[in-house]
Amino acid sequence: MEADIRSFFDAIDHDWLIRMLELCIADKASLRLIKKWLKAGVLDTDGMVKHPVTGEAVQFYQIVGERLEKFGLELAPEKTNIISFSRFRKEEKTKLEFLGFEFRWGVSLKGNNIIKRRTASSKLRKSLAVFTQWCREVRMKRLRTWFIEFN
Repeated sequence: MEADIRSFFDAIDHDWLIRMLELCIADKASLRLIKKWLKAGVLDTDGMVKHPVTGEAVQFYQIVGERLEKFGLELAPEKTNIISFSRFRKEEKTKLEFLGFEFRWGVSLKGNNIIKRRTASSKLRKSLAVFTQWCREVRMKRLRTWFIEFN
């Protein structure tokens, strides 16, 4: 798990969030459902339901580790953090790495905000190193022996 939005869900005003969603979602029924989810509240560990005006990303970040321990799992602290990832904060140049890809905000040729994707640089370097090593191992062998397992 990687929570990659620093101070977004713990600080965003729900009315402002709905206004942003209305720019992208034309379906009124879906927007009504999202409004209901925002008003539903969160069940706390003591059994009380909290109705926050803003989101709770930081609280989730703190509690999720405790809940995972129940199942013998733990978060990797070097890979777990909260970052700002919003089209309204593109100037922060934040990026999100997930499953070997890097996601970042950019602008399309038409001038629209889009999420750009490319191979993560660390994964690309690692793949190139493995390929280079393979080339060194087979470069003195005959071509037919390179791909014997494919025949």
